[in-house]
Amino acid sequence: MINRYHDWAAALLRLTPTRIMVLSFILLILLCTAILMHPACYTSNTTPNFIDVVFMSTSAVCITGLTTLDVATDFTRLGQCVILFFIQIGGLGMVTFTSSLLVLFGAKLGLGHRKMLQEYLPGIEMSSILRVTKYVVLVFFVVELLGALILSLVWVPIYGWGDGLFHALFHSVASLCNAGISTIPNGLITYRSNVLINFTVMAMVIVGGLGYVVIIEFVKFFVGKDRASMHHRLHIRIVLMTSLILTIIGAIGIFLFENSNPELNSNSLGTAIMAALFQSVTCRSCGYSTVDISSFEPYTKQFMMGLMFIGGATGSTASGIKVTTFALLIMATWAQIKGKRDIEIEGRRIPWTRVAHATSLTIIAFFTVIAVIVILNYLEPNIDYADLVFDAVSALGTVGLSTGVPSRCGVLAKLLFCVCMFIGRLGPFTVALSLISQPNPQHTTYPEGNILIG
Repeated sequence: MINRYHDWAAALLRLTPTRIMVLSFILLILLCTAILMHPACYTSNTTPNFIDVVFMSTSAVCITGLTTLDVATDFTRLGQCVILFFIQIGGLGMVTFTSSLLVLFGAKLGLGHRKMLQEYLPGIEMSSILRVTKYVVLVFFVVELLGALILSLVWVPIYGWGDGLFHALFHSVASLCNAGISTIPNGLITYRSNVLINFTVMAMVIVGGLGYVVIIEFVKFFVGKDRASMHHRLHIRIVLMTSLILTIIGAIGIFLFENSNPELNSNSLGTAIMAALFQSVTCRSCGYSTVDISSFEPYTKQFMMGLMFIGGATGSTASGIKVTTFALLIMATWAQIKGKRDIEIEGRRIPWTRVAHATSLTIIAFFTVIAVIVILNYLEPNIDYADLVFDAVSALGTVGLSTGVPSRCGVLAKLLFCVCMFIGRLGPFTVALSLISQPNPQHTTYPEGNILIG
């Protein structure tokens, strides 16, 4: 019995690529917490407690956007720079960020390091993992710089060169990384009718939520090199089509449900449509808002929770079960209704092992949400249940939209929110894999059994 537990402990301590990825995010959160504990990071009228610092660090590293402190007023420029730095690393991932630096300075990466990169950049072949890593980092920085230049056209005239450029850079990085943290008082609500800011932020959020595979293949396409393979082309089409459909449905739903909301319809029809579209884009991956979410009707929040649960694309800065998982489940259901043996799309057959993986991932995510909601309701029975559920799903989806629940919670509930953001960033499936020993391939085939369903 002792030997069995010894073997289990040894297997658990073995550093697989999945566990290294999990540990890297834990170390980033601890490092961010240690730096943000310094008084120089806060304004003179702010004295944060430890749990709020941990909460802020987790939100920045896990690129969520939920906060218990006001980043615009409680943090000094130094503190905001620290948060910006960890949003950037959290968005790229510590493994990708450090690997790109090693490659930049001419270091050689071994097979183990390449496997870790492949774990973080799913869908990328081992032979091209280093080239793709450099592409990812380069594209990130170029897009962030471009976004900052566009946003500065609005904020430099308002805040001056120093503050205006900083606000533009911060929001550009946070938008692409899908973080949803703002350095401007009242966030982007003040700029609800500003077309340039709205569409720039939406474009950055969409790019960040498409995933590395889609971004890299688009770069290859436009520079005329290495056209996407059929496998990646199919993935790209599913991501783009599903994302477009969800965005349109989300915008229409929010606009219709909140038609009588003065927060949404206080201005022109064009502004109301733009606000609904903005919330549809950001509620699947980024926590920026141009409307006070607490003013939304309960059924609107429930509708948005569905979008938050789905999230963005695989390998992106967004979380959730991912649009490809959702699309695959819909296609599998439709195939069963039609009585088809296989899932077919564009002349290709999708293996049922993919459906099993998608189903497992969705079930784990669903029961994680249920467990978190039950525990949060037990810890904070006096907080409105609908708001509690909304913020729980937002944390697990690393979306960052909030009705203000975390700031009203006690220590245990805040810690649970931190765990939710951590699980949401890495994915419940990844966290579960990191806690078990390496799976043993099953080579034995048993006779078929029959279970009645339906």
